[in-house]
Amino acid sequence: MIKVMGGSSLKLLYAFLTLFLHLIPALGFTSGVGNGSVLCIEKERQALLEFKKGFVNGNDNLSSWGSTEDEKNCCDWDEVYCDSQTGHVIELNLGSYGLRGLIPKEIGHLKQIESLDLSRNQLFGSIPASIADLNFLSFLNLSYNKLSGRIPTGTQIQIANPAGFIGNLALCGPPLTPKCPGDVKPNAESPKGGSKSNQEDEDEFLKCLYIGMGLGFMVGFWGVCGSLMLNRSWRHLYFRTTSNLNDWLYVAMIVNIARLQRMFQG
Repeated sequence: MIKVMGGSSLKLLYAFLTLFLHLIPALGFTSGVGNGSVLCIEKERQALLEFKKGFVNGNDNLSSWGSTEDEKNCCDWDEVYCDSQTGHVIELNLGSYGLRGLIPKEIGHLKQIESLDLSRNQLFGSIPASIADLNFLSFLNLSYNKLSGRIPTGTQIQIANPAGFIGNLALCGPPLTPKCPGDVKPNAESPKGGSKSNQEDEDEFLKCLYIGMGLGFMVGFWGVCGSLMLNRSWRHLYFRTTSNLNDWLYVAMIVNIARLQRMFQG
């Protein structure tokens, strides 16, 4: 009776272990066979295959990156290094690999990668924005390619060594010194020596000045002329005062001229 019970328990345990081993790939924990080594993550293996497709000559230069049963474990692929415990891809070393084309955006799917070297290839175009999502990236080398445009914004990228971007003459933005078009500060001086904000302030001042002068002239002119036209007594007083002023000026001028003549004659 004891032997029968023991045999049934062993069969049940064996069936459970077999089911569990078949469920592991379906759950996406591991992929491939791996010859006893750590197995890579299925999602990251698919990302690397898409990454390979992005290059014009990827099939020739990355021949070990395949999908056959013998090549299914991406941790065994050339220049791919995985964490020995988790199977996540943590390093991709493809410097001087003769790769040509755009950097595939699928690079952003390698969430755990810590080191990425794509230097001294023939890569062109812009750096994909997805590279800024690699929060664990501590080493990045894209130097000596033909990349162009703005470097994506990300803490791990902006604090990276600028040497990792040199040799790409059309790249701009931090951590490189060249600024991208449109990055000029609003207070930067214009070629004529003034700043844009100061020029705007000056234009606004002149506009207000001209408006004030126009309003002042209209108010003053019509305030005086309108009063003279509408009020008869003011109009008579104005002309009488003007006539008396002219007479006083004429007399004063004659007296002063006569005084000067006597001074010169004397």
